[in-house]
Amino acid sequence: MDFERELEAKIALIERALEQYLTENAAGEQALAAALRHSVSGGGKRIRPVLTLAFTELCGGDTIGALPFALAVELVHSYSLVHDDLPCMDNADTRRGMPSVHKAFGEATALLAGDALLTEAFSALSSFEDGNRVAAACRLLSRQAGARDGMVFGQMLELSLEGEVPGQATLQAICEGKTAALLDAACRLGVLASPAAADVYALNAAKKYGRCVGLAFQMIDDIFDLEEDSAAGRTSFATLLGKEKTLAAATELTAQAIEALDYYHGDRKFLRELAQWLLDRKK
Repeated sequence: MDFERELEAKIALIERALEQYLTENAAGEQALAAALRHSVSGGGKRIRPVLTLAFTELCGGDTIGALPFALAVELVHSYSLVHDDLPCMDNADTRRGMPSVHKAFGEATALLAGDALLTEAFSALSSFEDGNRVAAACRLLSRQAGARDGMVFGQMLELSLEGEVPGQATLQAICEGKTAALLDAACRLGVLASPAAADVYALNAAKKYGRCVGLAFQMIDDIFDLEEDSAAGRTSFATLLGKEKTLAAATELTAQAIEALDYYHGDRKFLRELAQWLLDRKK
């Protein structure tokens, strides 16, 4: 199967699983249930759950069995987008060409929808078959999404610098938290869902791949924002380093991500091509 077809197949599997999960678990108050479905609809690349399934396959595991971990990381990502769009944060009217959740359902419902998505993420995660690996996955996902050095940390660090121009090291710390931490979690969750769950070296290689791909992903997004003149005064890699140096840095990070896959003995072709596809994407 070529890369595009394999990517589409994984996304289709994730979409079906998300729909089924929310149908079975978002059956509470009608407006909130609708907001939850709205928050995960509208497409998106589903890169995080795709990474989880791909690393499970790479390590000899079953993708169907890994779906609870894949859904968990996507639900956490979805909650973060709902909250990012709120008036108190980025105040975004649209998301993926659709009204943002607070525009479609109101600010209070959007806040609760984000809370519910985060809660449901750990509910999904807990349905994995092995309790010991559920515990390890819970520790990992909560750390990478949290306030110590994960996604919330990166968001708060960015907020704390409002009006200031961060240096490259601070900007990298923000992006490692906001973007790379959850991509790293997605990769390591895939290993945890596989027979290699106890292999520290497999987990570390997944972490390096996820971190490098995550930073490169943010750099390419920054270039898009610069080209579209939509950075709105925000300091980014592209505004700090310029387009050419940012692209060179993203290219080097992608090479490092691909190199990290050398540890594994399984078929690395899809993950190599995924890293390159993310670097070469047009949006």
